[in-house]
Amino acid sequence: MTQKVDFQKLKDVPLARDRETRFSGHNHHGLWPSRDLGKQDGQLSIKGPQDILDQFKRLCKTERRPYYEMLELLMQTYDDDPEPKGSL
Repeated sequence: MTQKVDFQKLKDVPLARDRETRFSGHNHHGLWPSRDLGKQDGQLSIKGPQDILDQFKRLCKTERRPYYEMLELLMQTYDDDPEPKGSL
């Protein structure tokens, strides 16, 4: 049985344009975050129904967040949920 996601919790999350960058390093112009963050980038490929993937892409575009950041936010919201988690 799948658990429904409560998207009301996302109402309190600041929009991308309202939050401060979490990157500490900047170039000499101070405009772009440094690429040297001490973490290696990875890649994840997700296969699923196209309508769900398109919905996720639209959500990211609407909130102006990269896919990894929206995924992180959804996982944090899921982890903060006091309800027991079933398998998906």
